Amino acid sequence: MLVLRAKWAFGSALCTVPDLFFADLSGLGPFAGVLAWCAMVPLVRWYLQWNAERKRAATHARRR
Repeated sequence: MLVLRAKWAFGSALCTVPDLFFADLSGLGPFAGVLAWCAMVPLVRWYLQWNAERKRAATHARRR
C-alpha cells in the first residue's frame, strides 16, 4: 500500500510539468495550471489502482 501511495505522490508531482506548459501556452495563468493538475491527478490515481489490481489478479492466476 505504501508503494502505491508513493507512486501516486510521484505521479502527482510529475503532473505539474505539463501544467506549467499548459498555463504558459493558454495565457490563463496559474488558474489553468491548477485546473489541468486537478484533472490529471485523478487519472494518475485511477491508472495506478487499475494497474495494481491487474497485477494482483495476474499473480493469483499464475499460482494455479
